[in-house]
Amino acid sequence: MSRLMIRKLASLEVPTGWLMLFNNFVHFGEGEAPAADDYELYLTQDILTVRQISPGAEGYFERSGALSIYLGWYPDGDPDGSYRLDLYRNGIDERIGFFEQRSTSIIRNALNLCLSLGAHHAEDSEIMDALGELS
Repeated sequence: MSRLMIRKLASLEVPTGWLMLFNNFVHFGEGEAPAADDYELYLTQDILTVRQISPGAEGYFERSGALSIYLGWYPDGDPDGSYRLDLYRNGIDERIGFFEQRSTSIIRNALNLCLSLGAHHAEDSEIMDALGELS
């Protein structure tokens, strides 16, 4: 019987103005091969969901044009798959684009970059250009 390895969540730099709805993003060290259980537990289509929020008179709300970030592993649980970071405006109404990468470190950098640029209200093209420079 194999022992299940519980992994720590990856460290992210989340500025004010973001709501973490779901987070199962764990860090695998460079050159570290995920164990068989990791593909079922951590490398799935639903890894992380973050939405941009704004303060209002009655609490926080998702303003018009707010950025949403979704991270998943595609195909789900496939050792030959990769991370895919999907970016949307207004929930899932307007897809900005996506970024794919197998490296946990690079996808973490991409997430941090999107969180920072989104907090500074960057244009969609600026975010996508910055992601393109990470490849």
